[in-house]
Amino acid sequence: MLEKGIDQWQTLPEEQRRKMVDRFNQFFDLTSQEKQKVLGKLSDPERRQIDKTLRSFGALSPSQRAQCIQSFEKFAGLSLEERQQFLKKCGALEAHVSRRQASLAPTGQPNAFDAADPAQPPGAAPVKSVATNGS
Repeated sequence: MLEKGIDQWQTLPEEQRRKMVDRFNQFFDLTSQEKQKVLGKLSDPERRQIDKTLRSFGALSPSQRAQCIQSFEKFAGLSLEERQQFLKKCGALEAHVSRRQASLAPTGQPNAFDAADPAQPPGAAPVKSVATNGS
């Protein structure tokens, strides 16, 4: 499905791709009512398919959206083999991050930070109280 979409994108003339990107960006400048009107023209399956993407993109700043679109265009310009390699590496990275997050998750066991003196920076040697006469 991804390949079919990329193939369709690549067959479009540059000017048409640019216009589509511009219209996509303009969507986020619409009011909620205008957005609903546009989305109301789609079939239910189309609306469900695009809703998640629109919510994700809607949470981004305009510069972040532009960066995502540029990244997609770069990805779409790769050969099939290069795209497959890239996605494989992304999967491996995602698995690594998930394992790392799991290893850092709280275990319910006390750790060095639980008993630390809040006045001491983590890793600092504890300060011992010294009794003095007359003080």
